[in-house]
Amino acid sequence: MESNPVIKTRLTCKIKLPKRYHVNTILAFHQRDSQAIAEHVNEHSLAKGLLWNNQPACLTIHFRSGAAQAQLILDGTATTGDSALLSKYLHRLLGLTQAIEEFEQRFQNHPELGPILHKQTGLRIPTTFSVFEAISWAIVLLRGFGWLDASLHDDIAVRRGLQKLLASPNKMSEKQVQQWLEQFSPWRALVAVHLWAFG
Repeated sequence: MESNPVIKTRLTCKIKLPKRYHVNTILAFHQRDSQAIAEHVNEHSLAKGLLWNNQPACLTIHFRSGAAQAQLILDGTATTGDSALLSKYLHRLLGLTQAIEEFEQRFQNHPELGPILHKQTGLRIPTTFSVFEAISWAIVLLRGFGWLDASLHDDIAVRRGLQKLLASPNKMSEKQVQQWLEQFSPWRALVAVHLWAFG
């Protein structure tokens, strides 16, 4: 008995990116799968397998000409509202829902953080598709899901970045990093990402 062919549905979405958007940071975040089974990244695009409304799906995002062009292929049919949901999901996945402008304006003249904010203007926190994905990749849960006030003082790359920023001859302890980050609440995770990139 022959099985029915799988119906495939294609949804597309194009999002204009802000000036000084850090595409490389987003792509680097998704280069976690060294075997390229769940995610595949090249110089200008990423593709990832996921579940969409409990259906297998593949999301591909191409970055070109200041925009993100996304295509979602579903093994099944789309439902009402899926196109709007895809746009909403992409905005969050690409960090476009984060109020970084307010953060940058507030701390642009900070004696220590200010200079790297000027160099790294527009930097955002890359996020995952779901809480489950954040946990599966052993990412700090609150950063992976885009919470802006996660301290991340225990992240070795953040500690190394702060040591470099402060020109400290000694390694920074978790307690020292935690205390330094407290002044930036409720944007500590954004500061941590800047330190990670700086280090």
